[in-house]
Amino acid sequence: MGRRIYLVQHGESYPENIDPERKLTPKGIEETKTVAKYLSKLGIKLNAILHSTKLRSKQTANIFSSELNVSNVFEVNNLEPLSDPKNSIQIIEKYEGDIMLVGHLPNLSKLVELLTGSESVLFRYSGVVCLEEIEKNKWKIKWYIIPEVLLFA
Repeated sequence: MGRRIYLVQHGESYPENIDPERKLTPKGIEETKTVAKYLSKLGIKLNAILHSTKLRSKQTANIFSSELNVSNVFEVNNLEPLSDPKNSIQIIEKYEGDIMLVGHLPNLSKLVELLTGSESVLFRYSGVVCLEEIEKNKWKIKWYIIPEVLLFA
């Protein structure tokens, strides 16, 4: 098994005209907890969780951190919605072992395309894409979990 990275689109948040900080909605919190608890049952172990500077991303990261017992949670600049995915790759290279990146679209879609050569993920709030490194700097999608799937699990 190669190194894994887990890419997470933040949970559902309020529109900017309702909440300028765009905090997570109750639905966003609940869906994120559901997915995080499921990952915990799978025995996912992470060296770090990294999130963007946006509050909704931080809240999402903190829910995963709590459910997965990860103490290394860091705010980074290169996971913003319009960040260059090449800069996001530098984050991946900086950290050892399995990590989670909590961010936004379109950055996450572009990052998947850069890592796998395919823009083949339809991201969804609170969804988690697991990528596995099959060779140095060559990644494949291992699995993708969205909250709706877990309603029947």
